[in-house]
Amino acid sequence: MNDELRFIISQYFDGNLQIECKHMHYAFDDNFNFDDFPKEELFGIMSEIQQHCEFRGLSAKFVIA
Repeated sequence: MNDELRFIISQYFDGNLQIECKHMHYAFDDNFNFDDFPKEELFGIMSEIQQHCEFRGLSAKFVIA
């Protein structure tokens, strides 16, 4: 893995989560941004993002905001 791509995990008031990438090149890519999903889906979505990163030669780093 060459480059690291950072993903921000944040929580809404209703308890649902959001994962977004602030990097301009990936900010609008649906494979890297997920919005308004329940906590139970977090690890599955993180795994999906990680797979997309590996396919592109990137390393995923998740940060809780």
